Amino acid sequence: MPQAAAMGIKSMVASQLLDFCSEHAAQTSPKGRLRRYNPVVAVGSPGAGKTRWLTQVCARWSDKNDVPAVRWDGQSLGREIAAALYNDTIDEWRTRLVSRPLVLIDAIDRVVDPEALQMLPYLFDACAAVGRQWVVTLDRHPSMSPTLGDTLATRLCGGLLVVLPHPPPPLVRPLASATHSAQWRRVRRPSTIIRHAIAATARRYGLTPEEITGPSQRRTAAHARSIAMALVRQLTSKSLVAIGAAFGHRDHTTVLHSLRVVHERMCKDESLASDMQALLKQLQTF
Repeated sequence: MPQAAAMGIKSMVASQLLDFCSEHAAQTSPKGRLRRYNPVVAVGSPGAGKTRWLTQVCARWSDKNDVPAVRWDGQSLGREIAAALYNDTIDEWRTRLVSRPLVLIDAIDRVVDPEALQMLPYLFDACAAVGRQWVVTLDRHPSMSPTLGDTLATRLCGGLLVVLPHPPPPLVRPLASATHSAQWRRVRRPSTIIRHAIAATARRYGLTPEEITGPSQRRTAAHARSIAMALVRQLTSKSLVAIGAAFGHRDHTTVLHSLRVVHERMCKDESLASDMQALLKQLQTF
């Protein structure tokens, strides 16, 4: 998509979002439309213009409303919450937060303080309960972000997702010629490839191989498991049944679903495509 066209779409989205926020940010009824669209979550890979887009949202809000919005980047927000917790002033800090009708958080996935991450879902609940609107940005879909806790990711997934356009990344490109790839597969035993694929994926996502092959349904483990299955599918000629057996004797339909999910997300998430490319390159050189 040309840069001008992409920016035009982002401006249009910002305009429509501000019309919505202007109409509903002061609404306090939990039964109204606001509850269905809170938070608004803008997702875009690095370079998609998320910060610029949020600036447009903030500027349009200021043009139409006397009460200012409050805005943070993820790192600053994390530090403020952590300081309030440390100084035992979190109640006062929450009261000030709830007094603002619009809360803008750029790169909420960059909140790194563990206690701040635990507090964020409750701060959101306090705001949503009185009709305060949140608009946040992050690099990946909340369910795929390795830094968000499950509780916060669930809150974000329950809102309105806005995908900011970006030139689509190529899907995983072949890293070698077809002849070389075929020779590589003959040299490496499928069982060795599977073992290395699981181990490499586990390292990349901070897991153990047992968490990938085991019964865990944690979001991070399930995501890494799908990635590893996709790698094995591409690097070996193993059937879906055989791949499922290698991943804790899972059904072939589970494998098929995982492959479809990975493919669909790669089309939308440049960082996931980059992860896959890096893992493939690593596995083809071991």
